[in-house]
Amino acid sequence: MTLVATAFYGALDLFVAGLIAYFADPPERVLVFCVVVGILWIVPLAQNLWALVKFWLGYHVFLKEKLTRIYLAQFHKHKFPSAAPYFDAMHFLSGVMDDDDVEAATKLKAAYLTGELSNLKTQSPFSLGMAATLAFEEAMSRYKA
Repeated sequence: MTLVATAFYGALDLFVAGLIAYFADPPERVLVFCVVVGILWIVPLAQNLWALVKFWLGYHVFLKEKLTRIYLAQFHKHKFPSAAPYFDAMHFLSGVMDDDDVEAATKLKAAYLTGELSNLKTQSPFSLGMAATLAFEEAMSRYKA
């Protein structure tokens, strides 16, 4: 989120807290304002942290093996070269795209996977982006060309 959007939402929270505090009894207005601001800022943070914990729990229980198998199937289907000399997903995919011995269809699939991983890292860097990269690298370690 940009700084302008963050400042706007923060100002909106402060306005709502001020409006609610305005209707409170005069000696308790500051306390009501602080409690409302705390609720508006802490509750969404707690919800997001809980969602992140649930995602990673579900990833390790359900998603990791499924994603790894999907990437392994893609490697076999498109006859990717061995992933042994590479240490991460982007270097491996770049190596596949730059290799002259690899078929054009495999290079296209490597380009597609590069875009897919980059998009996931951009859209949700701390959840699905990281999870897909971890599963891809696990598939790389299991893949035997």
